[in-house]
Amino acid sequence: MEAAGELEYYSVPWEDMLQHQPWRPAGPLYSIRCLQGTLVQLHLPHCEILSGVSEDFFQRHKGTLKERLPFLEPIINKLFEKKVLNTTEMEKIQNQGTSFNKNVSLVDIVDKKGPDAQAIFCQVLQKEDPYLCMDLAKQ
Repeated sequence: MEAAGELEYYSVPWEDMLQHQPWRPAGPLYSIRCLQGTLVQLHLPHCEILSGVSEDFFQRHKGTLKERLPFLEPIINKLFEKKVLNTTEMEKIQNQGTSFNKNVSLVDIVDKKGPDAQAIFCQVLQKEDPYLCMDLAKQ
């Protein structure tokens, strides 16, 4: 299928695929059937846990985020691009001595800016570290 078209898909249990394989589950498993011929390319998001629950996600996990955030430069830069952080705030975060202090500073700044900033933070984090988001969502 070289252009947009229809397909059928449904989730299937991992157990059926793992019986004789050394694999571990890493997200949903889908059975996909193309209705107009052969499927050439398909893009599925890694995870959609944050749609509509970003504020709640941030509030539930802000303590853990202070401890577990990954390398911050890409996150800080994207938050600056999206106007969540200003130059002064970026510099304040970057001037913190340890990674933990940088994480604390970032989370505290975003927390004080309210639900809209928290939602954007969660969207950025989802793109930068989807596996951290998935792990936190399980808690």
